[in-house]
Amino acid sequence: MKADIMIYGHTHKPYRKDIGEKVFINAGSVGKPKDGDPRACVTLVDITKDAVTTNFLRVPYNIKATAEAIIERGLPGYFEERLKDAR
Repeated sequence: MKADIMIYGHTHKPYRKDIGEKVFINAGSVGKPKDGDPRACVTLVDITKDAVTTNFLRVPYNIKATAEAIIERGLPGYFEERLKDAR
């Protein structure tokens, strides 16, 4: 890749890795976290010519109401269970 900074998701685990001159940032997860913290993760990235700063912010949300909404909308129960397991 020719990119200096890559931001991605999918693993639901927020992290930053610097390898040489490259910066790899996983933005985390708003739901179904896989890092043991049930709160939503919001990632702020500040890019200047001199530095790349990464801040992972945790925001609580109503997990119970979200799990109930999943079932009410007919989504697979697996999604509800993943939220409950994260608590």
